[in-house]
Amino acid sequence: MSIDALKLARRLRERAGFAPEHAEEAAQAIADAFAGQLVTSSELRMELTHLQSKVETRIAETKSDLTRLILTVASGQTALLLAAMFSLVRSAH
Repeated sequence: MSIDALKLARRLRERAGFAPEHAEEAAQAIADAFAGQLVTSSELRMELTHLQSKVETRIAETKSDLTRLILTVASGQTALLLAAMFSLVRSAH
């Protein structure tokens, strides 16, 4: 997206009372200053969709990592409890 320097110069002349040469120079300076820095709502929407997708992917990865961790801890606890139970049974006989 870019700034229409001619339209801006006309508005500066007609509404702000700028002299024609000042209006043109100011409009061009503003257009140059913002060149390449403005984005359209469509571009912004596309970037937002991309970022949302990345966040959703990362959330899914994190859920998977947490599930794996919980299962590992649960398996370890189960093994520890079984070992303790067998130890108690063996010592009781």
